[in-house]
Amino acid sequence: MPCCVAIGCSNSDKKRYLMKHFPRDPIRKKLWMAKIKRDKWTPSQHSCICEVHFEENMWEKTREDGSRRLKCNAFPTLFSFTKIIKQRKPPLERSNVSHPYHIHMIQLEKFTLFQIQYIFLKI
Repeated sequence: MPCCVAIGCSNSDKKRYLMKHFPRDPIRKKLWMAKIKRDKWTPSQHSCICEVHFEENMWEKTREDGSRRLKCNAFPTLFSFTKIIKQRKPPLERSNVSHPYHIHMIQLEKFTLFQIQYIFLKI
């Protein structure tokens, strides 16, 4: 029953999380180790990391049998020490109706500077 090796994560296959073993390729293994950020630690052949630490775009499409596989170039990125960037909402559509103050400013553009000063001094 492997447990997740990520700091602060207690997920395991016992809790029904999908666990992924470290890659055998030494270069990819070093990349995974760097992403996990554990000091003075090397993974054993039984070390695993849970599915929670992989972004959605790191997974292949779900297969017909319901299994999920990581893409060949996938690496873990989601940890308790990483900052999650929220997606911004799309901007609201603006109507052609301008703000009342804006309308007054447009109307003032017709006047000269001297006339504008005179108008504001009278108010």
